[in-house]
Amino acid sequence: MTSNNDGDGPGGIPPTLRERVIEQIGITTDALEAASANPSEETLDQLHKAADNLMRALGRVILEIERLRGQQESER
Repeated sequence: MTSNNDGDGPGGIPPTLRERVIEQIGITTDALEAASANPSEETLDQLHKAADNLMRALGRVILEIERLRGQQESER
């Protein structure tokens, strides 16, 4: 799905949110690989924290989606 909006204005997903999600995906992937290779207390804690942060970032995406949908509804 593509959009003509570059995300800089009020009509798109903010670039900072997109960057945060991408960063958290990378951190979670690294933590998952570390915990898979060596499931120690430390690596499992790191994976837990990374997964929590990723879910929080994705929660912000859901909130942004709902905000955008609300704007679209009000424009109709």
